[in-house]
Formats: sequence, structure tokens, C-alpha cells
Amino acid sequence: MIVVVGTDEPNGQGEVYKIKILSVHPEFTGNISDKAVLLKNIAVLTLEKEITFKDKQKKVEISTNSVHKNDAAIIAGWGMSTYKSNTPPDPLAKASMTVVHASACSNLVKYVVHDGQLCAFKSKGSGPSPVSIFIMI
Repeated sequence: MIVVVGTDEPNGQGEVYKIKILSVHPEFTGNISDKAVLLKNIAVLTLEKEITFKDKQKKVEISTNSVHKNDAAIIAGWGMSTYKSNTPPDPLAKASMTVVHASACSNLVKYVVHDGQLCAFKSKGSGPSPVSIFIMI
């Protein structure tokens, strides 16, 4: 498996790094049901060599701040940006969102969103999925 950095296009030219270790959360099952959707859906990648940061790739600082309802967020991904679309966006899609409490989010989607899961919303059908979420601090 590899990671490609330095491009915002799904088939773009970027720098390739081999994954040395893929550490998936030990409680992640991948099960999707009406009670839960991808709980513990997180992994840590260890690369064979350190990324050389340049103009097109920058380090993202990890915040120690808590995330709160109504915080501004940006989501980004190559997931489908419209319902039933089979074509991923090119380049990388992004959208501004607002963080929503898990209970309110459960009313907006067809599955249960649990406390501890992060939910961002703008309007029904908005935003790429699957996504990465960035909280503005």
C-alpha cells in the first residue's frame, strides 16, 4: 500500500511513500447497521520514510482543543459529492460545514450517530463522502 502526497487530483502526479505499518483501531469492525456506522473508524499509518514537506504538502498540527457544537469545519475528500453519483470529483472536493451535536445529527441521517463521533452539516446532500474533517481553530 502507498500514500501519495503533493496532489489534489485522484490520479495526479505526487510523491509516493510506501506504508510500513497500518494500525487500525482494535475495536473497528467495518459493520454498518441502523444502529451504528463505522464506529472507531480510524487508523494510523507509519511510512517507510519521512515525508519531505514542500510547497504542495504541509504538516497539519494536531490541536489539543475540544470540538464544540457550531464550530466551523472544512471537510475534504474524493467521495461522491452528490447523491447516487458514480464519478469522484477532480480535483479534491471540499466544503465548509458546521459541527453538529451527535443527537441532532442522528435526526439528519438514516443511522445513529454516537457521542464521541464527529458530525458536520451544511444542508442535506452537501459535502463529499467519505471525507476528512478539519476544525478551524
